[in-house]
Amino acid sequence: MKFLITLLVFLGLSVNLNLVYAASGGSNTGSSLYKSGKKLVIKAKKLEKKNKIEKAEKLYLKALN
Repeated sequence: MKFLITLLVFLGLSVNLNLVYAASGGSNTGSSLYKSGKKLVIKAKKLEKKNKIEKAEKLYLKALN
C-alpha cells in the first residue's frame, strides 16, 4: 500500500514537471539563437566603425557561443 502511494505521488510529480517544461516554450530554438547572434554581430560592426575593436571582438566571440 505504501509503495502504491509513493508510486502515484512520483508519477504525479513527474507529469507535472513535464507539463511545466513543455509550457515554457523552449526558448533555445534555432531561430531565436540565430536572431540573437545576428544582433550581436550587427552591434559589433558598429563598434568596429567607432574603433572599439576589443569590445567588438568580445561580441563576435559571444555570438559564436
